Amino acid sequence: MKQNSFKHIVHNSFLVTPDKVNEEQALAICNMLAAITELNDEMLVMLFDTLDFEKIIVRHFSVDIVGQALLDDWVHLYSYVHTQEGDDVELRLVAKKNSGTKEGDVLVNGSFVFAVKNGVEIQYSLT
Repeated sequence: MKQNSFKHIVHNSFLVTPDKVNEEQALAICNMLAAITELNDEMLVMLFDTLDFEKIIVRHFSVDIVGQALLDDWVHLYSYVHTQEGDDVELRLVAKKNSGTKEGDVLVNGSFVFAVKNGVEIQYSLT
């Protein structure tokens, strides 16, 4: 079985503030998804030096929300990328929270496979 080699690309962090929580004082899902989208955009810019594409073909995506962050928790998002044969790029994402002295509770696991169409070459070295 062939083992894929993923390289860490982007890391973002944010504090869960009152404007990002729902009525249970937990991070609202829409705010978590917005942070994931922002991280994916940053990763695309790192790889292709642009977000101006003719087409992005999503071959697969999965977002598994397995925990929640509460008001005043820090959320850390990490992305890892692997270029596949052809135009495909696979992104893995993990979001973790830090609350007080407790670190590393996983909030989200994600996987995205997509192809970018317009002849843009990858700018970021994966070696």
